[in-house]
Amino acid sequence: MKRPFAFVCFDKEGDAIHGREAANRAISDLHDKEVDGFKLYVQQAIPAEQRQAQVLRDQIRFKNSKKKCNLFVKNFPASYTKDRLY
Repeated sequence: MKRPFAFVCFDKEGDAIHGREAANRAISDLHDKEVDGFKLYVQQAIPAEQRQAQVLRDQIRFKNSKKKCNLFVKNFPASYTKDRLY
């Protein structure tokens, strides 16, 4: 099921800063907010290619943050047991 989406343009005639401030406020106030069981995604609109690249970077960053750190340790005395190491 596709989720609904919208593009919003903030504009106030004669005030070039208004749109930018209103958009930034919408992002900070509404991003990740839950409405009717849906978590809102509110960000600046970017071309699809850039958005796909951003999603890929975020996925890679998430996967890298979950990687385990494996260590190789040698030269333990033979008398050590698993319980003694911890």
